[in-house]
Amino acid sequence: MIRSLLRPAVLAIAASLALTACQATPPQTPVRQISFVNSAPISFDVARIEVVRQYQPPQVPPNVDHLAPVPPSDAVQRWANDRLRAMGSSGTLKVVIKDASIVETRLPPTTGFRGAFTTDQAERYDGHISVDLVVDVPSRRFQGYTGAAVSRTISVAENVSLQGRDDALFGMVERMMAELNTELEKGVYGNLTAVTLR
Repeated sequence: MIRSLLRPAVLAIAASLALTACQATPPQTPVRQISFVNSAPISFDVARIEVVRQYQPPQVPPNVDHLAPVPPSDAVQRWANDRLRAMGSSGTLKVVIKDASIVETRLPPTTGFRGAFTTDQAERYDGHISVDLVVDVPSRRFQGYTGAAVSRTISVAENVSLQGRDDALFGMVERMMAELNTELEKGVYGNLTAVTLR
């Protein structure tokens, strides 16, 4: 009799603990990506494609590129993976990342009586991405080059949340990469047509 009375109570406690555990688990934030899979790939008459990261993130202030949801250097790597194809038997295309930085600058607050009623822009972020495409095909005695550099500046308010700051940095990198994608494609079809396959 006692056992039969205890069983519903034990089940109720177990269910309550399971529900509490579910509620205590924070929601998973989706992983952000900057992708170019919707753009047509560019095929080159080379045997391999290499990404050379000349720029090494300092990972100390004022640089914050390593803290962006998608660091600019990773975005360039993804661009190369999504857009470039090696379809030849010899030669190399090097994607040289010369700059992929985001630098943070603290902005001075408004002082005095007016400052008490002003929401200031607290930080400015200056982003720069510079990439060269260098092609070397010795068998055809061909060497070619094109490059592009893009910059963008944003600022965030002093009351911005961590999520808001992440959103701002992600948006900045996304817009820079969209511009870089356009400029590099123009350069490829302007300067490297001898080694592109249509």
